[in-house]
Amino acid sequence: MSDIIDVYVDTGKIDDVLKRLKPRRAGVAAPDGLQGAARLVHDHLKDEGVEPVIILDPTYGFCDLQDQQAEALGLDVVFNLGHFSPVDLSRDTVLIDVEYLLPDGRLRELAAELSRRAVERGWRSIGLFSTSNYGKARRSLARFLEEAGIGVQPGDDEKIGPLFAWQITGCMFPGPWKHGSAVDGMAFLGSSRFHAIAMRAATGRTTLLLDPESIEVSDVEDDAIMMERRAALAIYRAIDARSFGIVVGEKTGQRYVGLARALGSALERLGRSVYYYSLYEITADRLGAAQYVDAFIVLACPRIGLDGVGMDRPVLAYPQAAQLLRMLRGKSLNMDELLRMPLWAWVGYDR
Repeated sequence: MSDIIDVYVDTGKIDDVLKRLKPRRAGVAAPDGLQGAARLVHDHLKDEGVEPVIILDPTYGFCDLQDQQAEALGLDVVFNLGHFSPVDLSRDTVLIDVEYLLPDGRLRELAAELSRRAVERGWRSIGLFSTSNYGKARRSLARFLEEAGIGVQPGDDEKIGPLFAWQITGCMFPGPWKHGSAVDGMAFLGSSRFHAIAMRAATGRTTLLLDPESIEVSDVEDDAIMMERRAALAIYRAIDARSFGIVVGEKTGQRYVGLARALGSALERLGRSVYYYSLYEITADRLGAAQYVDAFIVLACPRIGLDGVGMDRPVLAYPQAAQLLRMLRGKSLNMDELLRMPLWAWVGYDR
């Protein structure tokens, strides 16, 4: 039996789109780790008589759609590989499911180790979550766990908003929020430690990382605590700022203009100066050009603020900005609520 991790691309959906739209030119976008799949789709489109263009800009999620590139390049459609949602999110960008196909041997080893850890902790049920790239593998892993006597939630087909209930992104955790209190512990299937840490920080529930590449199970508790401390430190550094730059992302799913205005108005009422910025690719170098700003609030990908890599000034994501306003109004920082949100980039929270 092969132990190789293979990749599945939903070319059936691509063919359905080709039949429906009959495009002359089509774009292909994929994260760096799936450029091999992008090449396969490129060649498939060419074989079907469609002029393909690979968009080599990085793409980070289904908030990062290629609508602007489609218009600028005269593309009839763009196929975004690997950032899947069970609902259609765009007219010009079609999300194509790309999954890692894990051999049963790897999954059985993970199930055996996770079952052992569960017994040690007294867990009889587990909330099992992942990104869209592991949907098929998660289904098999859940079956192996249930055969070992461990209950698994949520179900395969349950949906919450634009996600399956078992699916998380780097900033959206509705499934863990809904099912977390009904299980004894949580687990994330995938090689991205950040996603597991973020799920733990967002829910406050003990989370184990199930790495299918190394076939290791690890607790991310210490890393989550460090993330929370870094997030709190950035807030404390921003308290004395007199001027704030509020950055709105130009990517399709990151344009929180209304939220930017609301936060800016709140800061101005508290005596702070506010500058508004718009950026497509938000980096430390680009933010560094605004030397007259004491601190930034980035309303695009929350990871930019939570990582804060390379910045000489505090950079806050929305959850941190909400706590900053709380402190500027005379209340204390609530560490228990700092990152405890089902969505880290959303306009619906009380401000």
